[in-house]
Amino acid sequence: MVRSLLSTENLELAIPGTEPPEIIVRGINIKLDAGKIIPVAGKSGVGKSSLLRAIVQLSSQMNGKILFKGEPVSSYQPSKLRTEVIYLSQSPTLFPGSVENNLLEPFKFKINHNKTPSPKEIQEGLRLVGLDNGKLNASMEGLSGGEAQRVALLRALLLKPSVLLLDEPTSGLDTESITHIIDSVKKWIDEDNRGAVWVAHDMNVIRQIGEIPLYLTPNGLVQANNESDNE
Repeated sequence: MVRSLLSTENLELAIPGTEPPEIIVRGINIKLDAGKIIPVAGKSGVGKSSLLRAIVQLSSQMNGKILFKGEPVSSYQPSKLRTEVIYLSQSPTLFPGSVENNLLEPFKFKINHNKTPSPKEIQEGLRLVGLDNGKLNASMEGLSGGEAQRVALLRALLLKPSVLLLDEPTSGLDTESITHIIDSVKKWIDEDNRGAVWVAHDMNVIRQIGEIPLYLTPNGLVQANNESDNE
């Protein structure tokens, strides 16, 4: 039996801070099985980022259920949930200093001490995301936007979560780099039956992911079968 890592049932989301709540999307039903990627497309402002943020309890849900490994996400300590289900935003937080310092920053927290990567794991990770080993001591300020994106992705991978929530992780990359990152994430997922929800507006990216995409509309998720619908 295939184990479901993450699921939502009749999820309903509202614009944060609106009173009364302004519903932007309802009826979201997702089932992410181990070893799979769910690509999610949809028009700007429909709630794709809000969906990912709600899963890790960074944005409020109005109604419905969000389950991680069969348990409501609300039953987890937020810090524990966010090491098992990592949300990588479109603009991830990166700090002044070296690439190495940025990669190791999360492991300063007690909850991640036992996950601290070895130098070998870091070197292998750099190769996985397409960065030269020499970049480890490079200053973050000297990296291109695409290189910084890959540092943020590697930092998430080194934490070894069960699920990645990826919000346009390849938006600043060229075609060759996009293919490399997609292949790398697939390899990472296959290593330990992990999973990912991957938000993208570019249907070329979604085609390369190779899974049936879901299209987010105000009335929920439907199978995307019309590329012209996407922005």
